[in-house]
Amino acid sequence: MISIFLHKADSKRGYQFKTFESDFFHICDSHRKEERALFFAFILYDFTSPHVLKMLDDQDYWIALDKISGNKLSVFSFHTPPWIISSRCKKTQIKIDPEDNTQTILSKYFDVDGNISYPSLLFFQVEKQAIIDHFWLKVQSEKIEDVFVEIKRSIIAAVESVKNVLPEHYDNSQEIFNLVRRGLDDKKIKTLISKAIGRAPDVASLAGFIGKFL
Repeated sequence: MISIFLHKADSKRGYQFKTFESDFFHICDSHRKEERALFFAFILYDFTSPHVLKMLDDQDYWIALDKISGNKLSVFSFHTPPWIISSRCKKTQIKIDPEDNTQTILSKYFDVDGNISYPSLLFFQVEKQAIIDHFWLKVQSEKIEDVFVEIKRSIIAAVESVKNVLPEHYDNSQEIFNLVRRGLDDKKIKTLISKAIGRAPDVASLAGFIGKFL
C-alpha cells in the first residue's frame, strides 16, 4: 500500500502528488526491478464515498491490506487531509477532493473518457513506459468494515493468481496480468467496468503459461 500525498512532502511510505504524476512510469518500473510488484492497482474514491476514505485512514486496515498485497502487487491510493485551513480574514475550511487528482492521473496515462465510477479498484499493468492493460472493479459496499472485506477479497484473489510465477518469468507482463484477470473471474469477483488495451487473454496460451509454473 502506497500513499500519494496531496498535502505534504514525500515520505518513506508514499509520494508527493506532483512527484508521482511526473514519475509515474519510473515509479512502477522501480517497483518491478526491486521485485516489489508484478502488477499495480489504484483505490479510487471521492467525497461521495467517505466510507472508503475512513477505511484507508484506519491504520489497522491499512497495515492489513499492505500485508496482503505483499511483493506481488503495489496498491496506490490518494491520501487527503481531513481539512485544510485557509483564510486571511477568518478561518474557512475546504477539502481537497481526491477525485480531481485521480482525473489528472487517469487522463494523462489511461485511455478513459472521464466517466469514472467511484469508488472502485483499478488494476493495471505497465511495460516499456506504457499502460498495456487495465480493468476496473466497482466497490459495492457502503460500510467501512464491508469495504475492507470487499477490497481485501479482491486483492487476495489477484495476488494468489500470480503466486506460482517464477522469477525468470517476471518480465512476461501481459501474461501475468492475464492470470490476474482470470484469477478474479475464477473467484466470481465480477469486473463491472473493463477496458483491455493489450491483447486479450488467449485461453490456450494462458493455460500453457500457467503450466510453466506448476
